[in-house]
Amino acid sequence: MWMQRRFVSWISIFAIIGLVACSSSSPTETEQNKAPELPDLNKLRVTVPQGAPPQVQGIAAAANGFIAAGYGWIAQASSTNPTGSGGTYQWSVTQNGVTLTIKAEVQSDGSVKWTVTLNGTDSNSGTAYNNWVAISGSTDAEGKNGQFTIYEENSTNVAAQITWSEDSNGNRTVTMSSSDGFTWRIVANADGSGSVVTEENGKKTFEANWTANGSGTWASYDPQTGQQTASGSWSS
Repeated sequence: MWMQRRFVSWISIFAIIGLVACSSSSPTETEQNKAPELPDLNKLRVTVPQGAPPQVQGIAAAANGFIAAGYGWIAQASSTNPTGSGGTYQWSVTQNGVTLTIKAEVQSDGSVKWTVTLNGTDSNSGTAYNNWVAISGSTDAEGKNGQFTIYEENSTNVAAQITWSEDSNGNRTVTMSSSDGFTWRIVANADGSGSVVTEENGKKTFEANWTANGSGTWASYDPQTGQQTASGSWSS
């Protein structure tokens, strides 16, 4: 799949991050209670109806792979305990010669600025990091809205971006885009209905919509001409 080909470089970065963050430090209950909660990124995953055809399941799997690759560090960081005070906290662990640091800076309105840096030389690959910022972003006070930027390895060039928002009824929208022109636009409603649209350089390549009862439709498009190339539907 194209995503796997195009993101192999930064996916390998997050494999490192995932390994590093598996280490845990001794709990510090007071500091843990004061620190902001790590964003709940499981809610960003695309959940399509069980009866959806392979075309739709494949698009969902690609989107979920994108999320897993970009955010694996957050899930692993939950096994560590932050230090800090006064609105600034960090999770820091070291493995295979690389230190991963997740920094949270709480703003006056309760929102949080996040930064993930790597420092050291990976004993397995030999790759050296000099306090390289791998990810930066922010979340609101409730974690319902946020955005993260993922950078190319050892670079300030943007590799990908993910943004999400959730309204008071629990309906979510998620947009994921890569620097090489690919975008997913996802709607996940509280009643189970939703949609996913993929684009290439701003041109729609795929769209699927489903209802709360699990039925839906899908269509694929030629990004050059905009013409529909295939379509289908499914029932609950």
